[in-house]
Amino acid sequence: MLASLPDTQPSATPAPHLDITPDTVTTIETPSRTKPADEPFVWGQVLAYLGVLGLTGGAAMIIWGYFGDSPVDGPTAWLVAAAGQMLLFLGVITIVSNGIDQTNQDVICQVRKLGDQLLRIEQATDHPRVPSPKSNSITEDAQAGETDRVKVSDA
Repeated sequence: MLASLPDTQPSATPAPHLDITPDTVTTIETPSRTKPADEPFVWGQVLAYLGVLGLTGGAAMIIWGYFGDSPVDGPTAWLVAAAGQMLLFLGVITIVSNGIDQTNQDVICQVRKLGDQLLRIEQATDHPRVPSPKSNSITEDAQAGETDRVKVSDA
């Protein structure tokens, strides 16, 4: 088997090239938002920082009212701290939901790109399959086997 091979040096295998006609090329839509500095992301950061500021201010007023004479009532300090906590929570939720939305858009873009690549591969390999000689002999044997059967009758 090896003796029948030619004596030439093996050349590098060329990269596969798909024959793509202009009508089969589809454009891939890029996501409209590719960077995290969008308006919802900025609003989430602003809300989170305001929440941290309010929570810190409320906690400082609570401690100041507990240990010394503060000009602010205790309920007002607790209200400022609770409002700061709510703003912080709202900001974090906004940032996380924007990140999930961005990830969703990236996944959609990648799935579309893979779908286009699969479509091009299917179009490039869309030709009638030539059956191998081995599969022809198997089908011929199967057909011959059906004709050679002997019918046994009940006697």
